[in-house]
Amino acid sequence: MRLLALAFLGPVWLMAADGPPPKTTDFVTFAGGRADVSFGSADRVQWDGVSTFVQVGVLACIPRPKAALPLKIVFSSRGYPAVSFFEIAPLLDAVPDGRADNDRREVDRERAAVDFLSAPRISAPDILRKFPQLQSGGVLRPVLTVAAPSSGTPHYVGYCVRVPVKKFGAGAAVIQAAAADAPAETILTLQLAGEKSWWETEGGKTLLAPFLSALGTLVGAAIGFRYFLRQQAVQHGEYVRQQSLQHEEYLRQKFHERKYENRVKLSAYFENTYPAVAKFREATARNIRQSLWDEQIDVIMEPNDLSELDRICREPGNTREQGLANVDQFLRRIFPEFYGGTFH
Repeated sequence: MRLLALAFLGPVWLMAADGPPPKTTDFVTFAGGRADVSFGSADRVQWDGVSTFVQVGVLACIPRPKAALPLKIVFSSRGYPAVSFFEIAPLLDAVPDGRADNDRREVDRERAAVDFLSAPRISAPDILRKFPQLQSGGVLRPVLTVAAPSSGTPHYVGYCVRVPVKKFGAGAAVIQAAAADAPAETILTLQLAGEKSWWETEGGKTLLAPFLSALGTLVGAAIGFRYFLRQQAVQHGEYVRQQSLQHEEYLRQKFHERKYENRVKLSAYFENTYPAVAKFREATARNIRQSLWDEQIDVIMEPNDLSELDRICREPGNTREQGLANVDQFLRRIFPEFYGGTFH
């Protein structure tokens, strides 16, 4: 039984004695990089003839004391968009003017380049002007292997994210590293967002609320003013209609007053003059109208009635009898009280 127990438990005891497998972070510490990446106009450059968003960051790799030196570290990425990697030191040898060259007696050249690349407001065009090898020197690698020479001293590795402007809205990329043959581990997750519209910026958000408030006030005022104008138009139309009705009523009343005041003249006309003219063998509608003028009956009539009488007398195509009949019908309508010769 003891032999059987040793046979089964021996491998488990040996595994427990060896402990868990080593991890990359047991050999090296990583620092730096920006997790949230928002592309903007400052990140636009022409890359191989295509408008491209470009952002660059720097990672510091610090070997732990227990790591065997030089420490081999392999960088890679997964997700979208892909991330490329580069070492800092090769860039410095070909810097044409190089701010680090001017300051190398006081500041380490590599550290100066790291500070430049890590500056929060540095633009992509500025980076490519200072380090043109990133775009044309073939230094970017999808998988990069470096050797950190000493423990406690940072070894810097740069990473570059680039994506065509037209094809990008948002994405997430994971940067991984593996050290000393340990499994790769995630050291930084990049949350990437496309270029924000002006309304999505802090300035836009600050102005959006008062702008919408002012817009709402203006729209409300415009709607209220339009309703006011419409109401005024309706009221004005009603006022004009009432005034017109009152004016027509006033004219009718004055007409009846004139007829009453001239009742003797009108009775005489319709009893004597009108029958005599109408019965004349060659009389026409115009003769009737002329008799109204001669007897000054026209001054009693309303202007609209006079215009209608002129139209009847000048209406083309009417025979003499038809013209006389139309005039007679017209006079019966406006002077019904005097037909028969007396006012009633």
